Amino acid sequence: MIAPSHVSRLLCGAVALVVVPRAAAAQTARPLEAAAAYVYVRDATVGVSFPVGWSIGVSKGVSGWLSIAGAYDDSRKTISTIAGDLTLGVRTAMAGAKASARLGRATEFGQVLVGLAHASGSAFGVNEASTHASVLAGAGVDFPLTRTLALRGELDYRVFPSRSDILGRQLRVLTGVVFTGF
Repeated sequence: MIAPSHVSRLLCGAVALVVVPRAAAAQTARPLEAAAAYVYVRDATVGVSFPVGWSIGVSKGVSGWLSIAGAYDDSRKTISTIAGDLTLGVRTAMAGAKASARLGRATEFGQVLVGLAHASGSAFGVNEASTHASVLAGAGVDFPLTRTLALRGELDYRVFPSRSDILGRQLRVLTGVVFTGF
């Protein structure tokens, strides 16, 4: 007959063998993701929309829910006038953290990125440009189409100092595709 103390040790050992692999599996890092998307930006500070834009991004998981992420965007707008075209642009390069969770088939995420925002404009032969530190916070959802391809929808809010007394504020809407599992 097995002593009661041995039974409790065996049960504890069995529970540990069952629980430890699941805990380790829950900590498995998310794979590398690459994204390409169309971007629409609305700059509330100056009341201008940038209807033509694109974005590329990457993220690499460090745990099952946390990833490091980076994104590069370029948004443009041309305004025709009698005297000539005005061309406006905003480019950003940002990196930070992304938290995600699976909800059914979809994966929801939230992110905070920091980096640089480069604003430019040209009119009547005069070019103007400035670069500022920027912070972006947002959320989105990925809907899988296949094991390695998903559709992404995202909404972000970006801020940066545009002049000494004005804080630039931009709403960013993104829709595109995500390639997973490289």
